Amino acid sequence: MAGYAFGTAHRPVGCSCMQPSTEYQRFAQECRRLAQQAKTEQQRRVLEEMAQAWEKLARETNPKGSHLPA
Repeated sequence: MAGYAFGTAHRPVGCSCMQPSTEYQRFAQECRRLAQQAKTEQQRRVLEEMAQAWEKLARETNPKGSHLPA
């Protein structure tokens, strides 16, 4: 799971197949998917906060400006 959280799962070391902003958006979507399956409100809240943090990183690293939703 740690590799996935940091974007290294299923990807060779040094591969830059995706823009970081695209990958961060994907992580945010995965957090929201997991939040829907969470068993407690606290888990849902934490996963939503994680999704928001990934989206913030996506906006900050987007080379084409900030067209991603806030």
